[in-house]
Amino acid sequence: MKLSSVAIHNFRGIHDAAVVLYDYNLLVGANDSGKSTVIDAIRAVYEKDGFKYKHERDFPFIAPADEEAWVEMTFALTDAEDASLADTYRTAGKTLKLRKYLRAAEKEKEGYIFGYTADGTLSSESFYGAKNVQSGKIGNLVFVPAVSKVDEHTKLSGPSALRDLLTNVLEGAVQSSPAYEKLCDDFEAFAEKIRAETSREGASLETLEAELTDALQDWGAAFQVELRSPSVAEMIKSLLDYRCLD
Repeated sequence: MKLSSVAIHNFRGIHDAAVVLYDYNLLVGANDSGKSTVIDAIRAVYEKDGFKYKHERDFPFIAPADEEAWVEMTFALTDAEDASLADTYRTAGKTLKLRKYLRAAEKEKEGYIFGYTADGTLSSESFYGAKNVQSGKIGNLVFVPAVSKVDEHTKLSGPSALRDLLTNVLEGAVQSSPAYEKLCDDFEAFAEKIRAETSREGASLETLEAELTDALQDWGAAFQVELRSPSVAEMIKSLLDYRCLD
């Protein structure tokens, strides 16, 4: 899925604008000419990193022709992405055009995405319904502010651009990975065996469980330790490292 064009309606200093995008793009202009406005309009669609549309900040100060605000995005799709779409939205050119209402005449539309149908009309039904489902259908956005430090965007212990990128790659790979299935099976076998393994002092997870369960007996409760197979997020946070080699 590749974003190929963006249309912006009533967002900050833009009443109406359309931008065609390529593999690599460079926005050039004087200060306060609207470069950040284009970027932030796209961010308002994805709502990443806590960024959301705020009417008092983002609606144009110079009165527009109407009171609605929206962003339209057109995506070029791969064969597999096109095939996964509901027939309503499939086009001969394998594109997907969506509109997210930031402000709408019908208040129930605000914050929701609507898709253009195969005949080029905007659907009256929200795109795949729930917001979390909608967001999963439009890919991901990695935003790196111009004024920031490298380590802010390369840390793996918390939110960062690199972590987002690694998550996208690993989640896609893990979903259909025989190697991950085997890892989970092997880890379950390890977890079962390690419960009975004892330290030099004779301590083990089983004895710890038994002692704590005995202490909780009067309350009708029990204590149990569970070892889970690592998720993608846990692998990135705790097991993954990286180096830049010259």
